[in-house]
Amino acid sequence: MAEHARGVLIAAVVLAFAYGLNAVTDRATDASALKNPLVGITRIPLALTACLVCLPCVALALGALGGRAALLATGVSLLASALYSAGPRTKAIFGIGTLTNVAIFTPLLWVGRPLPAGPVPVRAWIMTTVFAALLLQSQLLHEREDASEDRAAGVHAMGAALRSHLGWIVLALAACAVVVVAAASDSPWPAAMSLFALAPPTWVAWHDRSAHARARHRWIGIASGALLYGGVATWAAI
Repeated sequence: MAEHARGVLIAAVVLAFAYGLNAVTDRATDASALKNPLVGITRIPLALTACLVCLPCVALALGALGGRAALLATGVSLLASALYSAGPRTKAIFGIGTLTNVAIFTPLLWVGRPLPAGPVPVRAWIMTTVFAALLLQSQLLHEREDASEDRAAGVHAMGAALRSHLGWIVLALAACAVVVVAAASDSPWPAAMSLFALAPPTWVAWHDRSAHARARHRWIGIASGALLYGGVATWAAI
């Protein structure tokens, strides 16, 4: 239980750094103060600067307590967060910014407890693969919704540029995830569970072109992911 609590705390600290840094670097280009409370601020408060310096140190210290895997995952996420928002600001590079999100969020799945000796359990790869697919889908929807704001900021987002093909892209992401899961397992059940988990959010991403598509995708993805987690845990225990 303590390991899981530490993992949640690491994720919270890392994401506080990631979102805080992004808010600082985007304050001159974001259009809404509801999205970014730093909009229009020219001088960064000293307290915020101190937080952005201290948060990575705290995260790495906590990661070190969780073992090498947790420390590596924490470091990768922090580094990707800095590259995404600050130098070289990969969020402005077509395709690279979208993929950098995978390096920010996906490693946080691995900070909860030390890995067992020997090969990584198949269930860990299953959850990582499906989570990465859901994450990329959500990011593409986010980029489509923020297309005008991104253009004004000089950000060449993939979701905005390929918006007419977005349905096929999110479908391909789901299909690739299921194929990877099937290849990693000697049982058909993980692939079937992954397909079941990915189908609802993929349907939303394919059909819903409203401004609220990303929010719907997020909540349906959370529900599907929770069902997948329970199914994989049950399958692994049998």
